[in-house]
Amino acid sequence: MSLTFAVATKTLSFQDGLAALTNEVIWLIVVATFFARAFVKTGFGDRLGLSFVRAFGKNTLSLAFGMQAAECVLSPAMPSTTARAAGVFVPIINSLDERTRAFLTGQQLQGGNASSTLLLSAAAQNFLCVQLAAAQGVTFANPFAEWFVAASVPCVLSLLATPLVHYAIDPPELKDTPEAPKAAAARLERMGALSAAEARSSITLLPIRPRSRGERRSLRTFSPGASLRPHHGFNPDTPRRLLTPTDAFQLHPDTRMVGGLGVTVFLWIFGSTLGISAALAAMIGLCILICAGVLTWDDALEQKGAWDTLLWFAILISMSSALNALGVVGYFAGAVSSSLVAANVSWGAAFGALHLGYYLMHYFFASQSAHVGALYPAFLAMMISSGAPPALAALTLAFNTNLFGGLTHYASGQSAVYFGSGHLPLATLWKQGAYMSVVNAVVFGVVGMAWWKVVGLW
Repeated sequence: MSLTFAVATKTLSFQDGLAALTNEVIWLIVVATFFARAFVKTGFGDRLGLSFVRAFGKNTLSLAFGMQAAECVLSPAMPSTTARAAGVFVPIINSLDERTRAFLTGQQLQGGNASSTLLLSAAAQNFLCVQLAAAQGVTFANPFAEWFVAASVPCVLSLLATPLVHYAIDPPELKDTPEAPKAAAARLERMGALSAAEARSSITLLPIRPRSRGERRSLRTFSPGASLRPHHGFNPDTPRRLLTPTDAFQLHPDTRMVGGLGVTVFLWIFGSTLGISAALAAMIGLCILICAGVLTWDDALEQKGAWDTLLWFAILISMSSALNALGVVGYFAGAVSSSLVAANVSWGAAFGALHLGYYLMHYFFASQSAHVGALYPAFLAMMISSGAPPALAALTLAFNTNLFGGLTHYASGQSAVYFGSGHLPLATLWKQGAYMSVVNAVVFGVVGMAWWKVVGLW
């Protein structure tokens, strides 16, 4: 509707309104959504989460730390906190003792805010923030590395503090969970845990399914609907002579997925040195997953949220760029800056006040991406106009965008998912959102500012 109104009033041309459809960052977000689908389709997300439960689940507190660690491991290549919540962690929590569910749900929701902040690829709105910052001239030579360095210390502290604070204020009804590791191990066994041969397959290319007599030797992937499990008669611990090199073509789907996403994450980190953009790295990873049979093009077409994001973000970025070009954002930023100068407010005080206002205004939003599109450009411009270092303003405002994801039951997609699980009362969720806001304000406002001074952001 906004685009239609802008075009109808000749504020924008149709081409200008959709100019960002070719924006690399938007396509990076779309392809990253397909990666999340790969985790769900192969069950690797469940497998990883259950592995952490099996390793850390002897008591509720260590189980909470294990689940936070699992989310951090998943986040680089599953860049949707909502998908991680709905596809991995809510099902795992539902399988545990009922007396632990409220505690685990609350701490996982609040901890997910920090894990989404830790890495640029951990949430879609992170890419959007970087793109909107670039539109105002704030660019980063290696955004993945610079983001991680800035976020690392405060995020790790927040992740460590979250289960402890919840345990002190809203402790679980059941504190010892000796059955949890056994239940996780049983579920992993039913899923068909990776055998030694499958784990070696990415290096040795040992076969995981014997070729039947007369079966055509080819590199074709499984046909739709075919089983992705090894043949029932196959014993992975029995040595097997390879008749031809092409007998060793069928890798376990989890192995293929990890291989494809591993290449992508590697290129995201080192792509700037190799001359490969983040979007191209994601496309390379997607091609690997499709060629390996982990995903099909039909899987991509079924991701309605990804295509919705493509159009929504394209219009959002195009209109934001138009506001900058027309001088609207600059006008308001200049007006606020003049007021701050007249009031003799330092950039540090203005920086803190603007962050607080940006955070509290999320009580009126039901989407982090919508909040970014509506307020991030203006608040960034105001911070820079008040004298705040541009890189510090851009990164910390993006971090702030993730931290209010658990503020209310409608604050984000993952918040709605966790609240919808039925384990966390509404009043408790709002209370936890409030006290974790204070905790994160201290962690990022005190420790974070000291760390950012060390790394040269101000």
